[in-house]
Amino acid sequence: MRDAGGNMLGTVDELIVDTDTQYVTQVVLADGRKFPAHDVFIGDGIVTLGAEVARKAEPPARPSAPAPAAPRVTAPAPAPVAAAPRAVRTAEIVPTRRIDEDDLVIPIVDEELEVGKRVVERGGVRVHSHMTERPVEKSVRLRDERVTVERRPIDRPLTMAEAEARFRDGSFEMKALSEVPIVGKRAHVVEEIFITKKITERTEKVRDTLRHTDAQVTELPSKHQTRESR
Repeated sequence: MRDAGGNMLGTVDELIVDTDTQYVTQVVLADGRKFPAHDVFIGDGIVTLGAEVARKAEPPARPSAPAPAAPRVTAPAPAPVAAAPRAVRTAEIVPTRRIDEDDLVIPIVDEELEVGKRVVERGGVRVHSHMTERPVEKSVRLRDERVTVERRPIDRPLTMAEAEARFRDGSFEMKALSEVPIVGKRAHVVEEIFITKKITERTEKVRDTLRHTDAQVTELPSKHQTRESR
């Protein structure tokens, strides 16, 4: 595994895969350090760690070793025999599953796009009713009565019976009448407001980026060359 600057951080020992989703969830190095899969980039046999995570993953500096004691003078020992070099795997990505010592299994992972739906508010209307007043006027014809008194001179003789009836006290009344307006109110509906919802359907394209791991197979040249016989 390398950081964003190309510096070697370690050898990948294991890729942990979720058995339900078949996605790589963690990358484990040979020294035991673990990194989430979404913080690394896998490609061309190299695992690259993000710059922000790489700074956190730098191992702490080891304390300096104490100064060695003065060497004792001893007889020269025979030169040690160089040990045979061990076989080292050049692949920096170690598979998540081993069949046996010589077989490796590297998973190829694809992401799939899953689109769901949820209900959100998109506005609406609010109707508020309130009462207002306005002055109005209306004309109506009314009739008034008025009593007038008029005296007319007349000379007409009366009989004895009429005279006896007229020479008595009495009172007479005539009342005048007038019309006055009577105000009444009557309510009726002049308009109705209908509030309803209309449902329409539309097609919307959802765009996103899916990740895919790919594998490139490159044959390595042989380090041992055989001499051609002449």
